[in-house]
Amino acid sequence: MVIFSSFSRALKRGVGLITLVFIVNCILYYYFWNDIPDGEETDTWPRTQTRDVSKLIQPNHNTFEIVPKGVCDNNSDQPLLLIVVTSTIKNDKARQAIRDTLSKDAIRYTGQIRVIFLLGMISNSDPEQNRIIEEEVGFEATQFVVVLQASFIDSYYNLTIKSLSMLKFFSNHCRTRVKYLMKVDDDIYINVKEVLQLISDNTELNLLAGELISDAAPMTSGKWYAPPYMLSPYIKGSTYPNFLSGTTYLMSHTTAEILYRTSMLTPAFHLEDVFITGILPEAYNQKLLDRNREWLEAISVSQNEKDNTEMIQIIPKKDTRFQRAKVDFDSCLCSKLISSHGFEPREIIHIYAVAKSCIKINGSKVP
Repeated sequence: MVIFSSFSRALKRGVGLITLVFIVNCILYYYFWNDIPDGEETDTWPRTQTRDVSKLIQPNHNTFEIVPKGVCDNNSDQPLLLIVVTSTIKNDKARQAIRDTLSKDAIRYTGQIRVIFLLGMISNSDPEQNRIIEEEVGFEATQFVVVLQASFIDSYYNLTIKSLSMLKFFSNHCRTRVKYLMKVDDDIYINVKEVLQLISDNTELNLLAGELISDAAPMTSGKWYAPPYMLSPYIKGSTYPNFLSGTTYLMSHTTAEILYRTSMLTPAFHLEDVFITGILPEAYNQKLLDRNREWLEAISVSQNEKDNTEMIQIIPKKDTRFQRAKVDFDSCLCSKLISSHGFEPREIIHIYAVAKSCIKINGSKVP
């Protein structure tokens, strides 16, 4: 009987221990091991990768492999607008389509617009293949003089680093020379005439305009999945701050500078549009409301800004002429838009021709 009682107590202790281990494993699985759905382990920001922007883009060091000559240097013109087309090395046909359309349009507005392409680096285990591809990029840069290449590995989940590199280049080289910066994907139709009209009508010092996305909640799976370890400290409720579609957006030079400097004090987030046009403006605006002088002085670019206690908030602005959807090939509809997204290179060329065919009431073609 004594032996049975001892065995029973031991069994209970064993069951209790097994139960405890099971509970601990469930907790670990929920909070740590289950952050990323099956099949997506490599498709988001790695937990071990730093989110310190100053380490990601090294603001005090040159992190550009190729810099386009005649863009924001002492010997160049001072355009009103710099359009940065974010592309990947393999998308050479898309870049050629844009050179045949958007870039040609820009040339017609002499001195007002410059168009460049921002590329990253490739990840390829074959050194010889890497060499060939980089030589092709070098040839393109030499031939067209519009390539800006930064030294990060190009991938969808490094788009935040890509856009931060854009802000770095603009802030370091262009902010005193160029009034506006526009970020554009390489599958976008851009109507230069409407872009310039927006700029002409603008009365906001810290402009940030595009297609506004409101009340978007973090995704638990898919392309825009946000692991729990990336959400803190951004999600105070159940949604992201209002942000603009990353397909294309326009900002003033003051906005670009403020967002760049704010990023140095804000942990990076892997969804580029959420971070650049939502999280960074909200972080800056909150510090303005809090009148956090130490923080604001850290991002100020001049003594005048440091002395100004009424600095202006950056509010993402809705403009229905920006369309992240792919619109129909309707000539007059296209001529009234600023942008539309999701076109193949041949479609970009076609939609430009279509938009030009729209006839105004007075009978003259859209320029």
